[in-house]
Amino acid sequence: NYGHIDEDTLTILIWTFSLLAILSSYMIGFNYRIYGMMCRACRRVVGRSSIGQGDTSEQHEEGGDHVDRNIVLLGFHKIAAMLIAHFEHHEPHLLAKIHVIDFHEHIMPELRKRGVTCAYGDISSPDVLEHAHHGDVRLVISSIPDSMLRGVDNLRLLQISKQVW
Repeated sequence: NYGHIDEDTLTILIWTFSLLAILSSYMIGFNYRIYGMMCRACRRVVGRSSIGQGDTSEQHEEGGDHVDRNIVLLGFHKIAAMLIAHFEHHEPHLLAKIHVIDFHEHIMPELRKRGVTCAYGDISSPDVLEHAHHGDVRLVISSIPDSMLRGVDNLRLLQISKQVW
């Protein structure tokens, strides 16, 4: 006993860490809901424009505004890959109209080689979508099946897209 921590304080610390250890294992299953609630609370407190802007450095490198890129792919999964491959062979002029938003950075260099712009970010966040693509959006395609999405489904992505664009 070193005497630098009072017994009451030590008791509170032990109970706090015990509760956190137990609760954290149960809360892992709800991490996306908790994250969503915390983001909404932070947006209300801090203000919408300063939260969740995503990585916009790539879009500033390539012109930024995306005025002529009015087809947005949310996520880059099998369907999007097949769509890009089809456009590349049959309708190459459409590649200049496509912008992809995805959270996998490793796909972006390949997309840029094909003439498709892309941005890194969470497709379920309205703030990220707002900052990942500027300009008029005429078509939004979500290529990720609901079974692979976490904390959101394609219907919710459509609602978020309508809200943003």
